[in-house]
Amino acid sequence: MLKKRGGRSTLISVKGFDAAQNFDTSRLKAAAADADVIVLCLGENAYAESPGNINDLALPENQMALARVAAATGKPVILVLTEGRPRLITGIEPSIQGILMAYWSGKKTAEAVADVLFGDYNPAGILPYSYPRYSGEIVLYDRKHTEDVREIFNSDMTWDGYHPLFPFGWGLSYTTFTYGPISLSSSSLQGSGSLTVNITVTNSGSMAGKHTVELYSHEHYAPITPSMQRLRAFKKISLKPGETQTVSFTLQAADLAFIHADLKKLTEPGDFDLMIGNQKASFSYQP
Repeated sequence: MLKKRGGRSTLISVKGFDAAQNFDTSRLKAAAADADVIVLCLGENAYAESPGNINDLALPENQMALARVAAATGKPVILVLTEGRPRLITGIEPSIQGILMAYWSGKKTAEAVADVLFGDYNPAGILPYSYPRYSGEIVLYDRKHTEDVREIFNSDMTWDGYHPLFPFGWGLSYTTFTYGPISLSSSSLQGSGSLTVNITVTNSGSMAGKHTVELYSHEHYAPITPSMQRLRAFKKISLKPGETQTVSFTLQAADLAFIHADLKKLTEPGDFDLMIGNQKASFSYQP
């Protein structure tokens, strides 16, 4: 499909993802000599059940070597990842100009990838997990305050425990979106009442696009250490260039609940922060 859409493009591939010829670096260098851009497809072969059982998230060395050679050509490299889980790409990511996470998308993957790469479709997906930077540092976004601490010596601590390559909810677009301040219907949530959360979102770029607005919460204090942030609601909207839309969420006490030490779900009184993008607002809850 890329060859069909790309005109004079050169395709280096043989049948079978793991075929040795696909990882011949000399063939890549020769083909890249007259290329404007290198589209590099890495990841893993299709799998189900037992064939998918692996003990290492690192990409095979032959794939990493191919990426390093591609980057060494000096041509822009666009990485297309076809994988069912996050394989580690930390060593090559700094030299990649763009990354498309294609997962395992089915029979129409080629058409979908081509549409995105050639700009006929504006991507709007976001990560449903944190893409790990290291195999030994897999910390969830929904984490405790103590998980942010990395203690080298007792008096020398850093606060980068959550340091993924790409965070939960990350995703880029061919346009940009900006947020106005968060507006709350009240500074407190009482009993069985509700709290309305409003925010304006503007498509500040030059292309129509879709955007997922994510609402996170953080409780200041609780009997069990509260999460640094927890996704409570989200909405996906479509905006034309220059268009602004107000997105609203309605929260009740149950929407802020957590599992207590006695394994019961409840919401305790206290102060909360709400976060959307780079915006934050606070309120208090009283039963």
